[in-house]
Amino acid sequence: MAKTQENTAADASTETAAAPAAGGRAIVLTLDDTHASLVGKNSGDTMNRADYIRARADAKVSRGDIKKEISALQGKDVPYQIVFAATKGHPSYAKSAPAADSSSTTVDPQA
Repeated sequence: MAKTQENTAADASTETAAAPAAGGRAIVLTLDDTHASLVGKNSGDTMNRADYIRARADAKVSRGDIKKEISALQGKDVPYQIVFAATKGHPSYAKSAPAADSSSTTVDPQA
């Protein structure tokens, strides 16, 4: 089937709208009633997968739970690495330095 000029233009606009700002491949999710309310959207709205993951990370949801949500939205198992890559360096998952334990300080007997 040959593409008409109208079909080609429609395809191009769809691809442009789904393209991420950084130049990589964007996965667009269509939100259902349950997941739309979690990110302040309406049912049927679309959202880039990485933006959804970051929005859930902002809400301090665990990466494992986000993985389950994304898998349910896409209807297939999504690797944990997808969620990790989207949240790497996110403040919600930053490890804090352990507090200094004053009870284990040693005293120099020569002092």
